[in-house]
Amino acid sequence: MGVAGSLSKTAAVEKAGARTQLTGLVAAGVVVMLVAFAGSVAGLPRAVLSAIVIAAVLPLVDLTAFRRYARVRRNDFVSACLALLGVVLFGPLNGLLLAIAQSIAGLVYRSIQVKIEPMGKVPGEKAAWGSRRRHPERRSPHGILVLRLSGPLFWANANTIDDRIMAAVDEAGTLRAVILDLEATSQLDTTSADVLGRIVDRLQGGGIDVYLVRVGRAVRVLLRRDGLLDRLGEDRLWHSISAGVRTAKKAAAAQDREETDVEIGEEELAIEDDSIDGDPIEEDWPDEHITTPHRTEEDDVDVDYPWRRPRPRAGEERDWVTEDGANDGANEVAGEGAEVSGWDRG
Repeated sequence: MGVAGSLSKTAAVEKAGARTQLTGLVAAGVVVMLVAFAGSVAGLPRAVLSAIVIAAVLPLVDLTAFRRYARVRRNDFVSACLALLGVVLFGPLNGLLLAIAQSIAGLVYRSIQVKIEPMGKVPGEKAAWGSRRRHPERRSPHGILVLRLSGPLFWANANTIDDRIMAAVDEAGTLRAVILDLEATSQLDTTSADVLGRIVDRLQGGGIDVYLVRVGRAVRVLLRRDGLLDRLGEDRLWHSISAGVRTAKKAAAAQDREETDVEIGEEELAIEDDSIDGDPIEEDWPDEHITTPHRTEEDDVDVDYPWRRPRPRAGEERDWVTEDGANDGANEVAGEGAEVSGWDRG
């Protein structure tokens, strides 16, 4: 490497054939000898030194990479051009800071562009749901709107997501329930939790039930602390879209039965959408329902949540502990290939 290790010096010695760190000692010796003959090089034009630097640095400009950026993704090409202009006009340090600022601004901008995708049951699949855009064959039950966030919900896009969810609700017409898929959101901040609570309150105030599905553990814990789960109810959180839809349909059927005071048979609970729910989701499956244990001030920060316990080995007994910490007496022995319940999966 060159003395002082700047980019131009490193490029110059590399182009001269340097391969080891011994180059630094040789360069230092050359500098000492030049100091003794400083008068003979004092009249050397600066243009000569500039030409040496330009000749050394020019190969570092990878024009092939620029062409690839332009072909693959336009935003990357714009970022590279901005960084190049920043270095040329303002110097390496200021140009680098400009490129970093532009990258951060681009990241925030892309995070704000979260789409709200209406979801529908994929025909021929047991429990698969996909976007209904460009797929009119995918349907959702009458009166139930399933929405998926294409990106994480956080402070920068919370208000935008609020507006888009309410616009989708208004466009859907008369609704009985809205199911929000939060799989893309791994964690929430206070601002996004407030916006999510505002969405829930507004929908519930309009007589629309709200269900949250595929909610991660960190999000559940924050919603518990924020108090939103107390307002929403633990029975409104589910691991899968199919389970949330099934619960919403049964709740709507039960409400209709109370309002009309007419006895409805078990086969009619599907609300004339049985063809959409061909999946084997059963009401007593513990894997489908999400439970978030209460935390008290006495709890340690690292709470021993049931789903964080190690998976038992084959032939090893395990005790099932209820949410209040009491053993229900249902010990079982895990066999080979034993299924792990929703407690262990979280």
